[in-house]
Formats: sequence, structure tokens, C-alpha cells
Amino acid sequence: MRVIFVAQDPGGCDSLLPIIKEVSGRSGDESLCLMGGKSRDLLKKENIPYVDVEVHSRDEVLNIADKFNADVIVAGTSFGLSVDKLLIDFAKSTKSIKTVSIVDYWSNYWHRFKDRDSGKEYMPDFILVIDDFMKDEMVREGFDESRIRVTGNPHFDKFSENPVRTRRPEENTVLFISQPFTELSNQQLDLGYDEMQVLADLVSVLIGINNADGEKLALTIRPHPKEDPAKFHNLVQKFGNDIRIEIDAHSELPTALSRCRLVIGMSSIVLFEAALMRKATISYQPNVRNDFSILNRLDISKTVKTKTELHERIRSSLMSISGNSGGSQGMMDERLIDSYIKNNSTAKAVKFITELAKYKRLT
Repeated sequence: MRVIFVAQDPGGCDSLLPIIKEVSGRSGDESLCLMGGKSRDLLKKENIPYVDVEVHSRDEVLNIADKFNADVIVAGTSFGLSVDKLLIDFAKSTKSIKTVSIVDYWSNYWHRFKDRDSGKEYMPDFILVIDDFMKDEMVREGFDESRIRVTGNPHFDKFSENPVRTRRPEENTVLFISQPFTELSNQQLDLGYDEMQVLADLVSVLIGINNADGEKLALTIRPHPKEDPAKFHNLVQKFGNDIRIEIDAHSELPTALSRCRLVIGMSSIVLFEAALMRKATISYQPNVRNDFSILNRLDISKTVKTKTELHERIRSSLMSISGNSGGSQGMMDERLIDSYIKNNSTAKAVKFITELAKYKRLT
């Protein structure tokens, strides 16, 4: 079969990478990767050849896709008028190329398939989703159920073989998982907070716990791939004498997760990945209006909404981790972990794409 893989945002690309590797390693199959945005960095890191759509015009990208003569286009989803939407629109115009999109997180479903300004939809033939919970949410929001297939997220397969997920913390560190909400302010997410407010509250609470309880907690800030780490420099300078703060934008994410004692963020998929690695996690979203945290919706860890509650949750989580409490604050049940990491999601997605390509060639 002949497959075009296309992605722009890093989350969408993460879900494609295991499929790209599987298809690229099979004899008789040919693939072409059309990548924009931060997806280019992920493929470069994996030494996977790709076409950089950022250096080509729209017409040039479409010409490259047309000449490849694909059976199927497989897309990671992104916000805005991204390259995945361009290729889905192109496939529809040909009326011969089948399209598949993979949804990598439980939020903003319509943002992934619609242009906010024009209202135009970019709907693929099929949508691969993580679980029945996601499928049910999408159907309730008006997606056609006949398009949706539950395969799991191929990105989660790696956690079944990753030995760092069972390591004890190497450092007395709280890892903050940032998200670029200030950079996405034009997307009208209407959250009720942003990452800088959350981070300022977290720093204040950690300093208070260190002073009151004699803890020696340090803070590591993990920027999102779309964020410039320099945006956090003022905060580090302001509070650096009161608590050790490090900005880590480069270490392997599983390594960063394995080292820390506690993971705190807002609604990032990294919080879910931390839970898959048996890490205690906290979603802090002060004054939240639209809660996208899957930890809350799956009853893994209830969203914290006030600074006072954040203080209490951190203290109770630290006690639980230290074995001084009978609870397991913000930690995922073992059977639930297995349902995501031992799901053979890559194999299921590749099988579906292969069958779709065969069907296309027969029609």
C-alpha cells in the first residue's frame, strides 16, 4: 500500500510515529511523510525522512501529494488551518484517496476538524480514537458514529516496554508540565486561567510547604514544544533564592517523569502519561470554566481549583508517596493502565489502514 502521513502539532505526530515506523519496515509498502510545525522536530529526532511543508507553497505540497499516488492519507490532528486539514481537503477533491485521522487527546474535538473563522469542516473518512469514553463524547458532540473506530493511541504502546516507568523517584522534585495557553489566546479556549497564573500559585505553595514542613522540594518546569523556555526566566529570577527552580526543555520526557516525585500540570496529555508510569499526578486549574483534564473525567484525579486545595493535595500526595498515608492520590488503577498500554494500538491502527487501502484498490 501507499500511505501519506501528515501532521503539524506534536501530539498528533506522537500518535503517528509508531505507525510510520511499522509501515516503513514492511516490504511492499511505501510511505511519504509531510510534516509541518513541531512535528518536523520529532521525525528529525527519529531519523525518519520527511518533506518539510513549511518551505513549500500550498500548491507545491499538493503537487507532491498528488504525484505520490497514495491509497490512504493518515493524519494527526491539529488546531487551525494546519497541513493535515489541507491534505484531507485534497483527498476529498480526488474522490479516490481514503483518509484517516487519529485523535490523540480527549478534548477540543471540533477544533481539530473545523476552521474556526470560516466554519468549514475537514472531515476524514474515518477517525481512530483512544477509547469508548472518547467515542461517546464525540458522538454526543455531533460526530457521525459510523466514522469512528476505537483502536487506542499508538503512542501509549511504548509504556508497556519502558523500564523507567517503575523507577522510584531519583530527586525530591515536583515536575510542572506547562502548556502554551497564552500563545493560544486567539483560539478562544475560555479556560479561566493560564499557565503563568498556575505556575505562580504552584511556586508559592511549594515555598510554603518547604518552610512549614521542612521539605526540600525543588521545581522543574517542562515547557511545551510550542513554548519558548525564556518565558519562564523572570519567574526563576524572582523566586530562585526561595526554591530551586530548573527549566528542562531537552531531556527525554520518560526520564524527566521518572526522576520526579510528583507531577503537576493543567490538562496536558503528559499528566495522563505520568499516570501510566504510576506517578502521582495533580491537575490544577484555578477558576476553570472548561475542564479538559481526562484525569478528572476518568475519576483518576479530581481537578484542583483553588490555591488552598492545591496546598492540601500536594501535602497529601507527598505523604502517600512516602508511605505515610493509606491512599494513592492521583494514581491510576493497574487494570486501567493495562487497558491503555497493553492494547496493541499500533497493530490495530495498522491493520485498519491496511484493510482500507486494500478496499480502495478493489473499488
